[in-house]
Amino acid sequence: MKVITIHSDSITYKPQKKAIKAAEEIKNQDEVTIKECLVVLTSVENKDEKDTRASANFLAEESAKIAEQVKTRTIVLYPYAHLSSDLSGPEKAIEVMIEAEKLLKSKKYNVYRAPFGWYKEFTLHCKGHPLSELSRVFDPGFKETKRGTKKIELTDKKFDKEDKVNYIHSFLLGYAVKEIFPNANLAFCGVDESGFYCDFGGIKLRKEDLGKIQGKMKEVYAKLKVSKKSFYAKEAKDKFKDSKYYLDALNDIKKDELEVYDANGLYFLSPYLESDIAKSLGFFELTDVSGVYWKNDSSQDMLQRVYGTAFASSKELEEYKTKLKEAEKRDHRKLGQELGLIMFHEYSPGSVFLLPKGAIIYNELVNFIREEYKKRGYQEVITPQIFNKKLWEKSGHWNHFKDNMFILEMDNDEASLKPMNCPGHLLIFKSKIRSYRELPMRLADFSFLHRNELKGVLAGMTRVRRLSQDDAHIFCTEEQLEEEIHGVLDFIDYIYKDVFGMEFILNLSTRPEKAMGSKQLWDQAEKLLEGAIKDRKMKYNIKKGEGAFYGPKIDVDVKDALGRNWQVATIQLDFQMPLNFEAEYEGADNKKHNVIMIHRAILGSFERFMAIMIEHYEGNFPLWLSPVQVRLLTVTDRNKEFALEVLGKLKESGIRSELDERAETIPKKVRDAEIEKIPVIVTIGDKESDGKTLAVRESDGKVKFGVNVDKFIDNIVEKIKNKNG
Repeated sequence: MKVITIHSDSITYKPQKKAIKAAEEIKNQDEVTIKECLVVLTSVENKDEKDTRASANFLAEESAKIAEQVKTRTIVLYPYAHLSSDLSGPEKAIEVMIEAEKLLKSKKYNVYRAPFGWYKEFTLHCKGHPLSELSRVFDPGFKETKRGTKKIELTDKKFDKEDKVNYIHSFLLGYAVKEIFPNANLAFCGVDESGFYCDFGGIKLRKEDLGKIQGKMKEVYAKLKVSKKSFYAKEAKDKFKDSKYYLDALNDIKKDELEVYDANGLYFLSPYLESDIAKSLGFFELTDVSGVYWKNDSSQDMLQRVYGTAFASSKELEEYKTKLKEAEKRDHRKLGQELGLIMFHEYSPGSVFLLPKGAIIYNELVNFIREEYKKRGYQEVITPQIFNKKLWEKSGHWNHFKDNMFILEMDNDEASLKPMNCPGHLLIFKSKIRSYRELPMRLADFSFLHRNELKGVLAGMTRVRRLSQDDAHIFCTEEQLEEEIHGVLDFIDYIYKDVFGMEFILNLSTRPEKAMGSKQLWDQAEKLLEGAIKDRKMKYNIKKGEGAFYGPKIDVDVKDALGRNWQVATIQLDFQMPLNFEAEYEGADNKKHNVIMIHRAILGSFERFMAIMIEHYEGNFPLWLSPVQVRLLTVTDRNKEFALEVLGKLKESGIRSELDERAETIPKKVRDAEIEKIPVIVTIGDKESDGKTLAVRESDGKVKFGVNVDKFIDNIVEKIKNKNG
């Protein structure tokens, strides 16, 4: 059984029609609204049929436990098949849901149960606190003693200067929380990419508590002394005999000597094989609080994790705070709407509305990539949005990606909106007998994709349910593979270094735990990708176990104006899926050979890339991308005739231009144009009208007078063509 619980302001659902023949019979199909409730999305699985009573008990107990944590007495049991690809039969699933309903009602909960086996229209509003979205998994094949089988392993990490500064502050945080909440159970404190953190059990924290905790940290700052000690395992168990989480960790850790940190007599077990701290405390800021599972295991306790960041100097901390404010100011959700580029609506969560100006940027990016495709030998295709599930079963997505797919009924069979283009491109490849002379074949596709992301992870344009990519698949021979990889790396280098001027680093992701195909094929593919990166002397990291299920991949992280890393482009090598589809070509030897497929995207999701561009440029887009490239400002009505003449010439040359002829002062018009991030502002007064010239204000604020109209237009056209300015 798989369960997701959502603490909700409300849920509204309305049964539409039966999804299966064995659907539960219901009296009516009226709309139902329940407020202030815990919604329990439930998938009853095949394994639950072994012991339906145990499964019902688990569902009731976990629902009640979480309802107590979030302080609600109203529970909605909601059948949700999309959590699993191994569902039980409908009769058993209904049996489990009914039994769980009875058990919860016997505990005096207000219980609502949505009908099983129906397509339902529903909306819910998640509260958004740390415990509002939780997940649980139950396997009746395991006894209770086997729950939580994940083991603690000490992390092998090299501590740099920043890590040392942050790590000492994690103990200051832990000490302060214990001062305020003596009953808090300490778990691990550590460091991550953004700073430090500390985990606590037995307490509930909100973001509003951070101020109080930070105040206590400052209060104890001067008196706190932190030192590292070494304990033998037996000695450590005695020291932590009253510490629930540390004692549990010590039962897992197989090491004779352990690192322990002493903060004024409060002891912390280190989660690292070897670590170090700065000699003294520095300057810090708490940033967030969230929920995490002990041992990263959903069957274990939910802990509260407090995050912070620390620096050796006050100057660095102030720079960090400034960067945070700058990031907030640049947030694409806020800035994009202020500039009239995008909007969102609750009727389509996870999808962005591109307004006219936003659509211009989107189309400019698409057209730019399309022109590059022509130069680099790509052929554009357009493929269907909906495919029968048989295609996804063949590609492997039904087993590995079904939870993230929008499933629907088509011709009395299951189908899905496509989350990816690769299977469709394989169908094109297989539509006729292929010869080695046709390879490499580079198929590009801008079709929309749909991925059923959970509501809690949606984030503006950076994590969406509907997206489009500059997606392409290259079909090639083994002999062509290396050259094609180099070609894609060259494409990436040109886009990010030459056009956008952004630093980037490559991440090579290797074989994950769940993977298709033999280890030998994976090793071969990983070696080839790493070799291509090394040949080009490009910076890269290795991310073990983070490859796609069908092959290793190279992801590209770009650094924006604030120094933040964003994952954009990807290259994924795939020996597996073509084998599933028996995608073959006839070689020069007149024999059949398996084709190799490269999945690649350069900008990645256009929605995500637009969000990055909005924040990177703070809305001050390069001239070629700007929705409005030139705005003409008239000083008086006398100048309108000449301004219209200039506007006509600009539009004839393909320059996106506007005329501001309002009865406002020039400073007001200039200020409005600057707020709207117009890159080129042209003032036309009597002097310009009489002399048939322009006063041109560019993005640096400098004004050039007496500019010839034709030369001005030629200059703008040249800048747009060369992606300059």
